[in-house]
This record gives sequence, structure tokens and C-alpha cells, in this order.
Amino acid sequence: MAPLRRWWTWFRTVPVGPRSDGTAIRWWEARRPAYNAYLAAVGLPSLALHVAAVRLATGAMPEIGPVGAMAAVGWALANLFYTFTWLFELRTPHAGRRTVSDPAMYAFLVDAVLALTGLAATLPAGWELAFALRDVAGGHA
Repeated sequence: MAPLRRWWTWFRTVPVGPRSDGTAIRWWEARRPAYNAYLAAVGLPSLALHVAAVRLATGAMPEIGPVGAMAAVGWALANLFYTFTWLFELRTPHAGRRTVSDPAMYAFLVDAVLALTGLAATLPAGWELAFALRDVAGGHA
């Protein structure tokens, strides 16, 4: 648990001092590989659950095209969410030179992008859960 806590602390560490646009972008982009690792850690189990659910329901493996497309679109959207965080920072005025005057804003941005990513990455499993609940409620199971 300690490595995860260290990662979380590093990922949410608020930058200190004046920040140019380039400094802000480098701060966010230095975290993108860790963000993509988080995305994989959340998304791959969701995709595996989706594949397992389709296989249990139909007895066949799902077509790789739709599953691959779902994964690719999810990854692209999640990275777009991430990019929006630093675009938001670049467009947030900070009285002249950019300084971290509100550490809570950075914590909110990081938390928001991780929450949106978690939601997007769990959509395949959520989709299967919704259909399973519908089938159970409707007596189809």
C-alpha cells in the first residue's frame, strides 16, 4: 500500500512558485505516463470483465473490433480529459505570472481527471452490469 500512497502523493503534488505556460505543461505532461498506467490499471480489468461476460452469455468470444474500438476510444477520451486539465490551467488567470495561489484548484483538477478516467475506464464492465441487472429484473436470467 505504501508504493500506491507514494504515487498518489507524487501525482497530486502541487507545484510551487511562478509558472510559465511551458512549466505548467511540463508539470502535467511529466505525470502523463503515470496517468496512463492508472488508466490501464482501471481499464484492463473492466475490459476483461466485459469479455468474460460476453463469453458467459454467448459461449463465444466477443468480436475484437468493437472491444478494441471501445478501448481505443476510451483511452483517447481519457487522455483528452487529462489534456483539458492543463489547458484549463493555462486559461486560468493568476494575476500576471502564473503562480499557485490556490492549491485546492490543482487537487480538484487532478481528482476530477482521475474520477472521469475511472468512470470512462469502467464503462465496459458497467455496460455488462446494466444489462445483467435488466435481465434479472425482467426475468430473462
